[in-house]
Amino acid sequence: MIGRLLLSNNIKMKRSWSWLIVVFFALLPLLLIILYGLFNGGRSVEPQDIEPNEMWRHFVFSIHWILIFSLPLGITIQASIIANIEHQGNSWKQLLTLPLNKSQVYISKFLTLFIFNMISAFLLACGILLTGISLGIGKNIEWYTVLGGSFYPYLASLPIMAIQIWLSISIKNQAFSILFGVVFGMAGLFFNMNGLTKWLPWSYPVEATPIKLVSDTKEMILNSGVDYVVITAIVIGLVLLFIGLLDFTKREVGQ
Repeated sequence: MIGRLLLSNNIKMKRSWSWLIVVFFALLPLLLIILYGLFNGGRSVEPQDIEPNEMWRHFVFSIHWILIFSLPLGITIQASIIANIEHQGNSWKQLLTLPLNKSQVYISKFLTLFIFNMISAFLLACGILLTGISLGIGKNIEWYTVLGGSFYPYLASLPIMAIQIWLSISIKNQAFSILFGVVFGMAGLFFNMNGLTKWLPWSYPVEATPIKLVSDTKEMILNSGVDYVVITAIVIGLVLLFIGLLDFTKREVGQ
């Protein structure tokens, strides 16, 4: 039944801007880095005096600092579109009168959002590879850096997905859920800088990178703590998904 609901969601989404948004937010960090290179004498990756293969780390690291802002924004808009299709058509009651389990309906909406973002991560990985190769960033591709830099931030955003799909479904006026997602998404970097707020969901994508910069030596090294961050985010995301699911099954949606 979940599969049928996902198929139904996909058919509904084809009539919206969702697929365009998936592609746009997946490639936005790359586009900004390329534009930066064009306005910087063709230099998209800094610095220029390092080993060629280490350029992959600098390239992915540069993209990551754009991704931490574009990713929450993309999730916010996608979640709003997924929920608003039912809100605009006043079809929640009609949908929930069908012989369906309310839990399955809610999970299908969340999975639609999750799948969209996994597609975004895949497109980002492909874009990084193609752009990196075209820029001549080393012949030996650092697969862990490229794939981790593409998928880890999205997996670490699972709690954000759970919160945004819950808000977008629960509140008919999408202005609130969008404003909430934009404000907290933009504040993620600042949350991460404070010991009291660094465990909020919006700070996880900041830490979810396979590489990190050593401030003293300016050296790019592997981030040994990234697995812990991603696993923690996934667990918290599933807990938040369960909380949203309980709320959905108890309330009248679309009122």
